[in-house]
Amino acid sequence: MDVIFFWIATTLYALSAVLYLIHFIFDKKWGEKGAAALAAGGIVPHVAAVAMRWVQAGHGPYITRYEVFSSDALIAVAVFLAAGLLYRKIRVAGAIVMSGAFLMMGYGALSVDTKAAAPITFKSWWLVIHILFGKVITGAMLIAGALAVFYLLKSKRPERWPRLPDVASLDDLSYRFLSLGFCALGLMIVAGSIWANSAWGRYWGWDPIETWSLISWITVGAILHLRRLHGWRGRRMAWLTIAALLLAIFTAFLITIVSPGIHSSYMVK
Repeated sequence: MDVIFFWIATTLYALSAVLYLIHFIFDKKWGEKGAAALAAGGIVPHVAAVAMRWVQAGHGPYITRYEVFSSDALIAVAVFLAAGLLYRKIRVAGAIVMSGAFLMMGYGALSVDTKAAAPITFKSWWLVIHILFGKVITGAMLIAGALAVFYLLKSKRPERWPRLPDVASLDDLSYRFLSLGFCALGLMIVAGSIWANSAWGRYWGWDPIETWSLISWITVGAILHLRRLHGWRGRRMAWLTIAALLLAIFTAFLITIVSPGIHSSYMVK
């Protein structure tokens, strides 16, 4: 039954992404409203799918790729919708955020029939905190990267994109969500280290995901340092933000494929 709700949510996210793209490319005001409604509507069956899977599998959404990517998409959409209520100007980022959510759902569906038991060491609140902040990073970095992309488009040909916010707003909001991603990544690393000590008997082991998470945190910190203390703004800051997003994607989703480690040994394809 969870699979049915999963595909309902996936369909609504796909339609939302299409409407956001229509709003962005063809300047259709109704596209944004319809897209936001579809995204919000997709949250309901998506929560139901994750909850039902949780009950069936007996553990949270962090073992199989289906569970991981599904819950990553759920939190990313939730962060985006919540942020849109606070900052109306970021809603245009839905064209990229919802497309990303749809792709995560599609990739997760490749292992939809797989179920696996969670190790006893996974029964820890520190692990829950670790994973939750990891998923918040996905939403924050997607929003920051999307706004950076739109900054580059707007700054090059402002007359072509009248519905995009002004470049100053795009630059500022991209910086704010990059900062959110930096803070969430730091908290994820700390919580993960505390859990690792209880689960594996050490705080740090230079596992590929641990190493690249630290590299990502230092890199994003350096980018924020250039912005805060050296006044880097505009196009070069936008490009650095996009680079940070790509690094985050590599660390979160690709490193387990190219360089398996103790983290990836728990994930079932």
